[in-house]
Amino acid sequence: MKTIRAFIAVPLSAAIKTLLQQMQERLANPGLQVVWVRPDTMHLTVKFLGETAQALIPQIIEALRGAAAEVPAFTLTLTEVGAFPNLNYPRVLWVGWKNESASLATLHARLEERLAALGIERDARHFAPHLTLGRVKSVQRKGSLLRQVHAAQQGLHAEVHVDSCALFRSELNPTGAIHTLVENVALLGSN
Repeated sequence: MKTIRAFIAVPLSAAIKTLLQQMQERLANPGLQVVWVRPDTMHLTVKFLGETAQALIPQIIEALRGAAAEVPAFTLTLTEVGAFPNLNYPRVLWVGWKNESASLATLHARLEERLAALGIERDARHFAPHLTLGRVKSVQRKGSLLRQVHAAQQGLHAEVHVDSCALFRSELNPTGAIHTLVENVALLGSN
């Protein structure tokens, strides 16, 4: 059985990717070893599918179309910079998003329902929309990182208009993942 590594995500504009790259630059410091996410691969994951049978891709696209047809376009606001599991023991640096209308959570829930009907497991964790900026390999000066995260949050405000959701293929290689758009689907009322 042939498989592809796949995920469903909100594509981001070049302007937002530039803003996020500038945030990465503000967070970089000599006491922090981070593998930064390349701007061309930045996206807001709605559902990670992992290794997926290629034969199932047409049904996944139909599930995506069905879910997108139930959710109108919406706006996300970039709200915070943080780390998993926390800033004292950072392993992943991320930015968080706020969605007043809860449309992103609704889109995720609709996708979960439709994909579960195809035999795809539901997410075990609560859906927490975030975008990974980088993966921390080592922190030598934690205080410096905390100051930089705090500074990066000052005046932080960006809005993203979300009018589509997309299925991507992800191919891992030594220089980083390559994400290829498989299908972009408009949300309700978008063209």
